[in-house]
Order: sequence, then structure tokens, then C-alpha cells
Amino acid sequence: MDQLVQQYAFPLMLGVLLIFMLFFSSRSRKKMLAQQAERDRKLREDLVPGMWVKTAFGFWGRFVDFDGDVVVLETADGTETYWDRAVVREIGNPPFASVQEVEETEEPETQEEDEQVLGLDNDSSTGIEK
Repeated sequence: MDQLVQQYAFPLMLGVLLIFMLFFSSRSRKKMLAQQAERDRKLREDLVPGMWVKTAFGFWGRFVDFDGDVVVLETADGTETYWDRAVVREIGNPPFASVQEVEETEEPETQEEDEQVLGLDNDSSTGIEK
């Protein structure tokens, strides 16, 4: 009997270890799937037309509509693009000012600033303006 236990002890320990690894691996996988399902549910609840979203690729767009796994995002200039729902990572305000805010804050340029570009309008060797 002792000889039998000694002969099969190592394979038995490996088998028990493998069973434990499979058990814990399946538990962690179930937890990850549950967390992903919760994120997807929260994302669907929070997505309302007009909200800004960020994709996994860094693209910011305004949410328009979704149909199954396809999400329609609108760019700042009004172009609609189609994305897979899985690439939407974040919902919130974009890290940039909107186009209207930028246009409102811009000051009109004067005539002089338009005519002179990086000092190329004068001859640096003679100091005479062209």
C-alpha cells in the first residue's frame, strides 16, 4: 500500500492542484463577467441623446442613438459616425470647449496681423519692409 501511495502521490497532488486552479479560475471569470454586465447596464441607463461619450480610441462624440450593438455618435461639426457599443468607455463632458464657445471667445484679428506673417514681410538683411 505504501508503495502504491508513493508511486501515485505526485500525480494525485498535481490533479488536486489542477482542480483547485480550475475552480478559482471559473469563479474569477464569473466575477469579471458580472462586472462587465453591470458596466453595460449602467452605460445603457446613462446614455441619453446629447451626452458626450469617449471611445476606447480616444474619439469624443455626442451620442445620438443606438440599435443593438451599433452606437451612432455625432462629431462637433454634425457628421454622424457608427461605432460598436463595446468601444464606448466613458460618458461625460469632453475635455475641450465646444465649437460655439470657441467662436464666441475668439477676438477678431486686425488688418496688420493678417498682413504680417512671422516676420516674412520684411527683408531681415536690409531691414526694409516689402
